Amino acid sequence: MGGPGAAADGEVEALAAAAAEAMGHAAEALTTLLDLPVRAGSPRVRRLPATSAAQALREAPAVEAALCFWVTGDPEGALLVFFPAGRARALASRLTGQPEAGEGRPERQEASALKEAGNILASAYLSAASRWAGMALKPSVPQLAPDWGRAVAGGALHGLLPETGTVLLAEVPFGDGRLVQGRVIWLPGTRTRGGLKQGHGT
Repeated sequence: MGGPGAAADGEVEALAAAAAEAMGHAAEALTTLLDLPVRAGSPRVRRLPATSAAQALREAPAVEAALCFWVTGDPEGALLVFFPAGRARALASRLTGQPEAGEGRPERQEASALKEAGNILASAYLSAASRWAGMALKPSVPQLAPDWGRAVAGGALHGLLPETGTVLLAEVPFGDGRLVQGRVIWLPGTRTRGGLKQGHGT
């Protein structure tokens, strides 16, 4: 008979399978939207103490911009979409048909396009994840952090994670090998409320 460790391992494996399927559906939605062959990578699921999870998100390597969604349903939680340097601007250019913007805060049209793409991604992801949860999971309106490091320094992680206990982070990369590149991080069961701290998202 398996003990608590076996049960925990089973939960991690189940979440990895759910995240892989969910990102596969999201990649299909992005393929249709962008007319590019977007594919999902291999999932990575970690169970971390809340403080370590916060540090992992705060120090996430090579992250420039991020979209943040709060997930309602059971389990409540959050969904983050991380973009490495230049990839959010390249995606916005593809969506708007406009030349790629320079560094700095995106223009209104670019920000709107990124949020629209994020909505499509998150809705497809959570629709598939709902089958794992056994209940409809829905994303909030997205908030865009064009400079993730600055947003985190300003308190963007406040309220995202519990202060104690353990947290599951399910991470899946996606991309087309050329233009589109990013990572989706699903945080189920964190009982989040609200959005990115005011003043750090758009």
